[in-house]
Amino acid sequence: MVKAKESRLRTKGRIVGGLEPLISISNMSSHELAQSYDDSYRQSNYFKYRLWLYRPFVRALVRRVGLKPGDSLLDAGCGQGFFTSLFADYGISAIGIDVSAAGVAAAREAYLSPRVTFEVGDVLELEWRNEFDCVFSRSCS
Repeated sequence: MVKAKESRLRTKGRIVGGLEPLISISNMSSHELAQSYDDSYRQSNYFKYRLWLYRPFVRALVRRVGLKPGDSLLDAGCGQGFFTSLFADYGISAIGIDVSAAGVAAAREAYLSPRVTFEVGDVLELEWRNEFDCVFSRSCS
């Protein structure tokens, strides 16, 4: 059985997407992982996300979890910021964090909103405690 590294991240009680994305199953260091994603994220919309497909998905998550405008959300492993931006579209103050500097740079360029912030960092090394109403992760390596 693979055990997740213990994260110092604490929320106000709501986690969307489960904890499994926080489990690293590779032997790559955080730096090696960041370099790998940096290479991919130099392409615009690397994962080819489609608004028509994912906007209803995010809307359903917002409703299911009971998020309201003004609530705070951490998008752990935000990549190029697509999902972070979708949550912000619902009035949620969203912070996207990713190990990839190229991904965060692409997110900052593509998604300008007063409700969204992007930062480079490792989700397993965060110092935030009880600062978010919800944590979302579409995928973390």
